[in-house]
Amino acid sequence: HLIREHFEWLFEESNRVLLIDEFDAVARSRASQEMHSDEKADVNEMLVQLDKATRRGSMVICTTNYLASLDDAVLRSGRFSHFLPVPPPDQEASVAIVSYYLDRLGKDEAGNRDERLQVETPSADRVAEMVSELWSNGVRGSGRICGADLEAAVNAAYIGAARDASRTGTNERNHVVVTEERLRYAFRNTRRSISVESMRRFLDEIEAHSSEDVFRSYQAMLAL
Repeated sequence: HLIREHFEWLFEESNRVLLIDEFDAVARSRASQEMHSDEKADVNEMLVQLDKATRRGSMVICTTNYLASLDDAVLRSGRFSHFLPVPPPDQEASVAIVSYYLDRLGKDEAGNRDERLQVETPSADRVAEMVSELWSNGVRGSGRICGADLEAAVNAAYIGAARDASRTGTNERNHVVVTEERLRYAFRNTRRSISVESMRRFLDEIEAHSSEDVFRSYQAMLAL
């Protein structure tokens, strides 16, 4: 049984941490009429293992975008001691995200640069300025940008620049220049994929599971 196996791995060493991404996929409410008996058994097993982790003092971290869909028993006191809301990136975080993906251009999965490829990108100051413009052009009530939206914008700018380079590059070395104009154009066409409805649901869940002070701070942050 996969759930039990993952927790057995956790319990083997005291310094291990188990991270369960998309937790709603394995711990959604058993009250759902569409839920199969095998899925209900998975939730039951998850509850047993979470209780065991609590008794052993083991750390389990779970992430989800659909907190309201989790089984009520999962959210009861004693199974999870902290609820940490993760909001969409603010302007400062957006600069860091864009800078990260620009720095990754021309590198492999291990972060090693391809010596046959030279990628030139705007300076850090210019990137910060362009992200500031992106934020100032946002319309209240139009949704928010997530990290994946920013990654897509960087990739779009790079692909356009790489196409230009393929027409003028040499066989010995490719030189790709991601210009400010191309990156700014990509930002202007960046999708704001976090809807207002999603953010309101996010605030509702914070209100239900956090203190009033925490709720008010996130409410002000998201400016809904």
